[in-house]
Amino acid sequence: MPSAIEQSLRRAFTKGNAQDPDFRLQIYEAAERALLRLEADQDTSEDVKDEHRRALIAAIEHIEAEFAKAEADPEAADGAIDEDHLRAAEPIVSDQSDPASNAASPSLDPDEAAAHEQAIRTAEGEPTPQDAARSERLSKLSRKAVGAIILLLFLFLIGAAVWIVMPLFSSPVADGASGAKQSDAEGRMSVAEAIRENAGTTASITSSQPHWINVYSPDALAQFATSDDAIAAAKSPNGEDALMLTSPETSGGGEVELPISGEIARRFAGKTVEGEIVVGSPDGKPRSFTLRCLFGADTVCGRQRFTTRLPEENFLFRLAFPPEAVAGGQIAVDPSVGDGEPNLLFYGLRLGQSS
Repeated sequence: MPSAIEQSLRRAFTKGNAQDPDFRLQIYEAAERALLRLEADQDTSEDVKDEHRRALIAAIEHIEAEFAKAEADPEAADGAIDEDHLRAAEPIVSDQSDPASNAASPSLDPDEAAAHEQAIRTAEGEPTPQDAARSERLSKLSRKAVGAIILLLFLFLIGAAVWIVMPLFSSPVADGASGAKQSDAEGRMSVAEAIRENAGTTASITSSQPHWINVYSPDALAQFATSDDAIAAAKSPNGEDALMLTSPETSGGGEVELPISGEIARRFAGKTVEGEIVVGSPDGKPRSFTLRCLFGADTVCGRQRFTTRLPEENFLFRLAFPPEAVAGGQIAVDPSVGDGEPNLLFYGLRLGQSS
């Protein structure tokens, strides 16, 4: 029986083209980000983190093995994949009696693990000529899937190193962008729920495949650093070029305004588009900030609030360009709304309209 994590990943596949290895990799990366956020919010121990990663890696390897088998022998693998998809479509019933146990135990129980191991041992036997030919085809056809798994494992190693050297904070983030489902009265989510929610959101966005346009070129970012005292050139903890946005000490509020050119405004005038802002924490401590999209005196994306403690993190939002937006506007970022330092690393902003 597939684990809860594997079922969550398969459910996310239904929102896009599961046969596309790039799409599956996006789901796996979303699952990894969900795990990192869950572990940070719940102050998870290193042993439990390792258990989470082993369970996720095992689920990914199981899924990719099926897709590789399907590519090598589609007729023989159709039945197995369809059966697993049917099982993944069944709802997961969380055990409400012990939410902490649910959050910390994403792997199979001993009976299921023993049965799974026995099935693997039974499947291992003396190879036949047909098996040898099939193995050769499999090695050729599954390179892309194996490459995706290696990339994901590499990302896990980087994430583990970052979380070891960064101090952990377990204070909950209460803002308008954290509309996460809660699995019990304490608001704690299980690993499977965190992966399902984050991967599902990513799948719904990536399946529409928006055509992204960078709002700011590297030269424009460099000019911002010399034209505004609240903006300075900086380096991220990973050594990447970035801008440091620091809330100005004025009575008019702590927003730092970044211009949207008239060319961009005319391109999207009268359209509703997706926006993605890339920011980060300079020291690993939580940074809360608000975002407004100003055209004239009005905001066309409300006043959205986000929180990050990662060196670099992407946040999605939606904005509706007014038809008369031909002279440009501003993106207003306020990094002073949280309890931490009133500064924020800014890497860029891009806009895209779903196809």
